Amino acid sequence: MSRMRLGMAVLVVAAAIAVVLLRSRHAQAPTTAGMHAAGIDFRMAPLRAAMNAPEGSTPCESAYNSLEALDDASRKQGQATPWKQLADRDTFLGRCGKLPAPDQQCLAARYQAHHHDVCDPILQRYGGDDPLFEAATAKP
Repeated sequence: MSRMRLGMAVLVVAAAIAVVLLRSRHAQAPTTAGMHAAGIDFRMAPLRAAMNAPEGSTPCESAYNSLEALDDASRKQGQATPWKQLADRDTFLGRCGKLPAPDQQCLAARYQAHHHDVCDPILQRYGGDDPLFEAATAKP
């Protein structure tokens, strides 16, 4: 009888150890979903920076703040931007101020995100000839 109890005790302890080992092994192993999410977070950081940039006192200032945040975050990660170099603040604000009011608003990331119906056609109209910054690829 005592051997039976000892055998049961050994069996219970072994099962407990197996459960603990399996749980710790599972918790330490990186999941594919977790690695995928981290990759998405990394790639989306510039967009997140643009969306979280401070509002300016004008639509053009808001646009510059969002584009500067996107530019900084992209360069820190080695990601390409649609321009070789974002125009300096005064140049950008001067160029932006000459645009029609709806165009100015649509350059700000948060406004654009909530007004695709208005902004998408406006931004497509500029294409590679954007008057605010030097394009990454010059047309011949």
